Amino acid sequence: MRLRLTNEFVIYFLIRVSLVIFIRLTELFRLSSAYTHIHLAGWGMIALAGMIYHVFQTAGATKLTQVHDQFLMIGIPLLCIDIIFSRLGQYEIGSLINWVGGILILFGVIFFVINAMNNVRVMARS
Repeated sequence: MRLRLTNEFVIYFLIRVSLVIFIRLTELFRLSSAYTHIHLAGWGMIALAGMIYHVFQTAGATKLTQVHDQFLMIGIPLLCIDIIFSRLGQYEIGSLINWVGGILILFGVIFFVINAMNNVRVMARS
């Protein structure tokens, strides 16, 4: 799982850098919040999860880790697509995508917190 999180971390970093370059070249600066969300939600959350799962290896070996990862890997792109549509004035397209993406991210974070708290507590007792 740690290798998978590292790959996802690197992919989100590449997407973020590519989007920044695209925004700068096309001067579509109203899309800048999209790359900020990709950076914070994608790159930041995956990096944090990867570090915690590396330090607390029992947390990274649970089924909940895979569930948390899947929710984030679906939710984060949906939320970023919504931001792009909204910034381009397509609010009716982005609204449903926003709800679905946001709820998936919320559940992914909840599963991550439950997993980390349960397994960090177990390792602290050992």
